[in-house]
Amino acid sequence: MGVSNVTICKWLKAQNITARGYEANKMPVPKGGKLSAEHKAHISEATQGRIILNPETGHGYRWDKKEVFCSECGQKILRKACHINPENQYFCSPECKSDFMTGEDRGGKVKVYCTECNSELIRKRCKVKNGARFFCDQICEGKWKRKNLTGDKLYNYKGGYDKWENYGPSWPHAKFQARERDGHKCVVCGITREKLHKEPAVHHIIPFRFFLIARHIQGNNLLNLRSLCPKHHSEAEQVDNARAESYANVVRGLWGNWKRTVEE
Repeated sequence: MGVSNVTICKWLKAQNITARGYEANKMPVPKGGKLSAEHKAHISEATQGRIILNPETGHGYRWDKKEVFCSECGQKILRKACHINPENQYFCSPECKSDFMTGEDRGGKVKVYCTECNSELIRKRCKVKNGARFFCDQICEGKWKRKNLTGDKLYNYKGGYDKWENYGPSWPHAKFQARERDGHKCVVCGITREKLHKEPAVHHIIPFRFFLIARHIQGNNLLNLRSLCPKHHSEAEQVDNARAESYANVVRGLWGNWKRTVEE
């Protein structure tokens, strides 16, 4: 049926069909034994028409063994046909596999150089590929990315962005005035920029999306701005967004009722 035994058992359980337990369906032979002729006949009858059998061996062709060569010493070995793949390696012994994996040009470690500072590094040979870059640590990697992965060199570059496109050209001055008015500190907890080690965020009480760029002056009005630390800014974003959205829903509802009344 193309599914596993576990799936068959689930189907039986879903249909309230009792499955046989181990006592009623023991293994036909003990571990290491061989199947009887009677059991082989039952298997052949059950699989007839589904698996093509080899008349010489009585087994399916996919279980027949074929000759392959050891990838290390070249000795002929037998492997099942279902396990043979042109891209695979085959070994006659664990020793041959070990020798193959640790060969001079395959395993071990090699010396490479940091792409940023040119320091000597040791890396596994399997990790060294053509064009690969190596770094001493995240600091070197960050420095290299900052110099080389910018602008149109990035795979997802879309032409950059206009620094005024978010809140309009009045935003920089309005942001400066709001911080000056609030004394460069959070208006809720009073933490200063010296303790924050940066300027406090400037929050729009009514979200700017209700104004858009066309009305950026109204959206960036000082009455609509307040300085907040990161913690209270995050909290205010959730509260003010929910409040503004509820007001917008009320306005939409009133507009819809008025429109229907006019149409009627």
